[in-house]
Amino acid sequence: MTAIQLVRQAEASLDAALACEEPLAGVEIAELMRRTHAAIATGQALLLKMTVAADRANVAKREGAASTSAFIAKTTGISLKDAAREVKLAQDLQEVAPQTRDALTRPGMSKDKMAVLTGAMRKVPKSFDADQRQTIEDDLVAKGLKHSLEDFRRAARRAVEVLDPQLADEIEGKELFDEEKAARRDATFWMDGADDKGLVKGGFQIPVTAAAILKNMLESLTSPKQDQYLTDPREIGPHVDYTHKLGRAFCQILERYPAESKLPVHGGMPATLVIRVDYDQLVTGIGAATVCSTGDRISIKEVRRVGCEAKILPQVFNSKTAELDQGRARRLHDEKQRTAATAKYGGCAFPDCQTPPAWCKLHHQEFWAHGGKTTFKNGIPLCGHHHDLIHDEEWQARIAFDGWAEFIPPSFVDPERKPVRSTRWNPKNASL
Repeated sequence: MTAIQLVRQAEASLDAALACEEPLAGVEIAELMRRTHAAIATGQALLLKMTVAADRANVAKREGAASTSAFIAKTTGISLKDAAREVKLAQDLQEVAPQTRDALTRPGMSKDKMAVLTGAMRKVPKSFDADQRQTIEDDLVAKGLKHSLEDFRRAARRAVEVLDPQLADEIEGKELFDEEKAARRDATFWMDGADDKGLVKGGFQIPVTAAAILKNMLESLTSPKQDQYLTDPREIGPHVDYTHKLGRAFCQILERYPAESKLPVHGGMPATLVIRVDYDQLVTGIGAATVCSTGDRISIKEVRRVGCEAKILPQVFNSKTAELDQGRARRLHDEKQRTAATAKYGGCAFPDCQTPPAWCKLHHQEFWAHGGKTTFKNGIPLCGHHHDLIHDEEWQARIAFDGWAEFIPPSFVDPERKPVRSTRWNPKNASL
């Protein structure tokens, strides 16, 4: 059969599946969704391949279009700008990451991740030979399959790390420092006058570090334990969505805390911005650090700068650490233990959960009621939903041999009950 005949056959099969009305069980729905995503990914890989072929054969001219981008836009109904991105991705895959296109059909990969990967490969220094570039590309593909898009963007900055970690520190640190300088220069804020309802609209664009500080302050007020600050029914009604909670929290910050100079404690830990930084890099000024609550990367120079001005708590590794064990003298974990958990996990430790630290509680891996101690090593940060899930005892949580939390699914999720863990990207991933 020809390629066209095979695609027509696939189309017919998908049409038949779409028309099928038989009821499905939950497990079958999940499997059908996975298979459909796989079919879409295969189709996208074929389209990228054909885009390069169409560009080379000048198909656009024969079809009466001004360019390959215009032809794709007309054929698919997407914008010319989006079509141009498709063409660029197809060309980049052909030129700088030729082995990557086939990975699009593998679970966890996407076109957005491929765009990040090809962008990173274009920045690889020309001093690396073909074999070294292949090693870098293979490593990026593996990370792309494993991590979320946001985490993969951060990892891709350090593309050469697989061959030269020190060079990766230097490249990432310089890129971030240049971006931070430009971001401070380009920071803007605007506010309209009050409307007839007494509301003022505004907006801003600010650097990553400033945004992380603001986000941490807002989350300290919007965490479930702080609802009393934001849900007075006399003022805003009994049901408040998250965006309105954020708005209310922003007003609280403006109205109350310049005078009080403090934010409420959430889960035993004040609204402190925790930054994970390597001691040697802090001394040399080369490299980057991680804002633990957001995962954002900032330059070491930025850590030094904001550390003098804001409520920043650097968690410095490879140096003397604070005592993190409380034994059974306390049931709840203290601020030092929560800060360390934030530095280690960056939020809820359950796989694929993006709940920030301010909304998490430290779960006793060995239950307190069963004799578990209130120690850092016995603590796993979990959001309310996953904390309840563990206490329902269908899922099980444990600390693995390397000191990191992992979770054992119930048999109806995975008959083999293989342990899984968070894939949140951490550039060092050192056990504490």
